[in-house]
Amino acid sequence: MDENLVGYLLQSLDPETQAQVEDYLHTEPEARARLERLRRALDPLAAGGEDVAVPPGLWVHTLAHIAQDRCRKPRMLPLPGSYRDLPAAPRPAWSQWLGSGGSWWRRADVIVAAVLLLAATSLVVTWIAQGQINQQRLTCQNNLRQFYQSLRAYSDHHDNQFPLVEANPPRNVAGIFVPILNDAGFLSPAVSVSCGSPAVPVRAPSLEELEEMRRDRPEEFDSLIHNLAGCYAYSLGYGTRNFHSGLRSDEGERLPLMADSPAFRDGRVAPGNSPNHGFNGQNVLFVDGSVDFATVRNVGVNRDDIFTNQRGEVAAGRNRFDSVLGASWARPYPHDEQ
Repeated sequence: MDENLVGYLLQSLDPETQAQVEDYLHTEPEARARLERLRRALDPLAAGGEDVAVPPGLWVHTLAHIAQDRCRKPRMLPLPGSYRDLPAAPRPAWSQWLGSGGSWWRRADVIVAAVLLLAATSLVVTWIAQGQINQQRLTCQNNLRQFYQSLRAYSDHHDNQFPLVEANPPRNVAGIFVPILNDAGFLSPAVSVSCGSPAVPVRAPSLEELEEMRRDRPEEFDSLIHNLAGCYAYSLGYGTRNFHSGLRSDEGERLPLMADSPAFRDGRVAPGNSPNHGFNGQNVLFVDGSVDFATVRNVGVNRDDIFTNQRGEVAAGRNRFDSVLGASWARPYPHDEQ
């Protein structure tokens, strides 16, 4: 996400990504704090100063000057006698143009060194940031594979059926698969509901606790279900309220089972990729246990959108191949809740 925050500060993002980052900042206090830290770090670059005219080709001349100096003072192969006895290299024509004034040349040295240092620092920062992004993706992928081990163990003991998000309350939210795994004893301690943070343990309430909370403390229940699956989305199943079904581990097709949670705007799924990886894509777990990083949302069997059904709704799929992965609080049939 940090590379998009820098782009946001520099106003170098395309309009769609700029809008996605603004929505993300609106809902994520931690992202706003990171943005403020980046803003303070970039403040020195915005400081005004005296414009200096840099002669054309100065960087080439500077590198030549460095090479010439190194040739005069070899460090790897000592030669007999004193280095001072070596004849000086002929002075290049461009040095005459620069003039013999030492003060001007020292100023040019400083300018070029500053430019080179800034360029090198930029490359290092970019390399570090990209390394962190790649590491987060890999950590998230490994976390999804750990989830799959729990999901597969559950299916092996339930006629190949993965945990089902039911059509009716209270087990009709996508995040319910976490307490289902926990109650069945298959929730691995190695999994995390925080993408890229394997050290965050899962504290899953029991199904009985959820039912009691829904009955006696509905506001607390509504708050809790938003966090059951953390930053992940899970299959809402397919069919109708009366003929609702979920995914199975013995289905040969490469159906999406879990993924990074989508972005939301005004309570609806926003266009674009998941914010978990800077809107650059999402890790997707399939029923066969494979995990891919997809740069687009259309990765279902029929290249359909994995975050909405064929009607463009965050609801159960219309058929088995209509894959819909909902955030923790998403329901299979939100329009006819009783």
